[in-house]
Amino acid sequence: MVILLAVWLRAPVEGLAESLFKVKPVDPKFAFRVWLAAGAVLIYFGLRFRFSDENLKAIGPLNAEYLEVEQRVLRLWLAKKMKNYVRTQRAGSLNVNGFGMIVEAQRRGIVQSQGGQIEPVLAGIRVAKVVRSSTSYPANGPVSLNFIQADLMLSFKWDLGQSGTGVPIGFDVPLGARLRIQCNALGWLLLYSKGSMQVLLPWSLAGLALLASVYKTVRTW
Repeated sequence: MVILLAVWLRAPVEGLAESLFKVKPVDPKFAFRVWLAAGAVLIYFGLRFRFSDENLKAIGPLNAEYLEVEQRVLRLWLAKKMKNYVRTQRAGSLNVNGFGMIVEAQRRGIVQSQGGQIEPVLAGIRVAKVVRSSTSYPANGPVSLNFIQADLMLSFKWDLGQSGTGVPIGFDVPLGARLRIQCNALGWLLLYSKGSMQVLLPWSLAGLALLASVYKTVRTW
């Protein structure tokens, strides 16, 4: 943090040397040595933090927190797709063979249960649950974001009534959608999470400080 502040405020190198190494005065000709030493100190403390008990204990909860955030983002993405399907009645980029046939089968089941005297229309699709899944069979392969399993609630309406039915279904997630979902989840995790404060933020600040040290070393060489 001291290094970033020194660069941001354009503080004289003597102040940085005194703050980090308790050394003063510093010959301006050797300013690059101060920045070089500052970078070495950053690397040393970064490695100490990397293998510290605090960091190792925080990584597990951080992974769990990421998956939780990713699931929320994934659910919002799928809910948007479902809303678009209800509006257009086209599966689009859902990558589900026969999705329209599945919806139609549910609609016909409701028609039969009501004696065939109604014409229900699809009014909405709610995403009850969505999780990563495995594409292997039996489902004991690696779980990834490439394929997801969702529980959908289909709502149908007609003149004098309405009905809902649950449908479990699997979806392939396109590469572009996977990247957007993961970037959104990482962004949220970085900006607002306990794991970010414990792990991601210190590493991000250290990385920026190291880049600043390298830049200043080259400039003052």
